[in-house]
Amino acid sequence: MKKNWILLLACILMLLSFSGCGKQKQIDVSRLKKADHSSLSEEDLLSVEMDYPDYPLEDPVMYCIFENHTGQELYYGRAQVEVQDQGEWYELPLKEGTAFTLVQYFLPAETRTGLQAGLSIYDFTFAPGHYRLAIPYWTEAGGTEETADYIAFAEFDLVKNPKRIEYQEFVEQSYDVKASSSNGLVFIRNGVEGQENIDRFVDRMLCNVPASMRIIYPDEDVQQHFFYRDGCCIMQQYENRAVTTHCYSLLYFDAEIEEVFLSNYRDPNLARAEGFVVEEPDEIFQIGPTSEENIEQLTKQMQRLAQETCIMKVYLYGEDCSVSLFAMNEGLMLGYDNPAGGEMLGEVYPLDGLHPVDIRAATKTAAIIT
Repeated sequence: MKKNWILLLACILMLLSFSGCGKQKQIDVSRLKKADHSSLSEEDLLSVEMDYPDYPLEDPVMYCIFENHTGQELYYGRAQVEVQDQGEWYELPLKEGTAFTLVQYFLPAETRTGLQAGLSIYDFTFAPGHYRLAIPYWTEAGGTEETADYIAFAEFDLVKNPKRIEYQEFVEQSYDVKASSSNGLVFIRNGVEGQENIDRFVDRMLCNVPASMRIIYPDEDVQQHFFYRDGCCIMQQYENRAVTTHCYSLLYFDAEIEEVFLSNYRDPNLARAEGFVVEEPDEIFQIGPTSEENIEQLTKQMQRLAQETCIMKVYLYGEDCSVSLFAMNEGLMLGYDNPAGGEMLGEVYPLDGLHPVDIRAATKTAAIIT
C-alpha cells in the first residue's frame, strides 16, 4: 500500500511539472538591452540604499535614500530600473509617450534625502527577481544625465509576499518585549527598549520617506501610533478606551536634554521664550533619544530651517491642509496650504501689538488661531 501511495504522489508531481502548475512568471530579457555604464565612475561620493530589501510584486511603492558623503552639492538624474538575469544587468524600456519634467535635482553637502521610485512607467512584464536602481550624478551645476560623471546603484528584490510590519487599529498587542520588538514595536518600560525602531523612524522623517512606529506603555495601558508621510507626522494615542489625534510638521532636537521632539514650532524653546503657547502634546511631543547619526543630520536640518521665515506649521488632522505662521521684517503673517494651492493672508501683525501666539486644528479644513 505504501508503495502505491508513493507511486501516486510521483505521478501527480510529474503531471504538475508538465502542466506548468505552480511555476512563477519568468523574467524575459530577450528584447532587452544590456546595461552599459562603462563611461561612468562608481565612486563613494553618493550612496543609495533602498528603504526595504524587497517589495511586493503587485503595485510596489518603493523609496530609496540618497546620502551625499562630500562637502559640496551633488546633482543627480532620473533613477533607471534594471533587471538581473544570469548574472547580467539589463535596461528596462519606457512605455511609449513617457515624458519627464526637466528639473535639476541636487543634494546638499553631507545630507540624506529620500526619493520615490515607481515601476508603472516601464514597458516590461515584472516577475519575481533581482532588480536595481541606477542613478547617474555629477558635481557641477548645469550638467545632464548624458554628461554625468558618476553612477550609484541600489539593489532590491520583487517578491510575492515581502515581510512587513502590518499595524492594525489598536488591536490587542503582545506586551512581551522581545517578541513584539521584533515586530517593530517600541516599548517604554522604565527606559527605552526597541531603540532601533525609534532611530529608523527619525531617520525616515529626516529623509521624507513614509514610516510607521508604535510606542507602548504597558504599565499605563497606553499605546501611541505614529505615521509619517509628506511632511506630516500623525500621532494617535489610545488611552482610557479613547483615541486622540495630533499632527506635527517638524523634528526638533533639544541639545540640553539630548532628546528628540515632534514639533509644530521650528524652535519650541525660542517660541516659548517669545510668549507663544507651547504645550505637550498639542504643539510638541517628546519621543526620546536617538542615534548620533540622526542627531548630526537633524542639527543640520535645524540650521537650514533657521534661515527660513516659517516659524510654525500646523497640519489639520492630515497632510492635505495646513496653516503656517511666518516671521517677516515688519511682523508676523499667516498663510495656508490645501490641495487647491496656498496663499499668504494679507494682514501683518506687529510684534509689539496684538499677534497670533497659537494655532490649533479644529477640523480637517479649519484652524483656531489665538
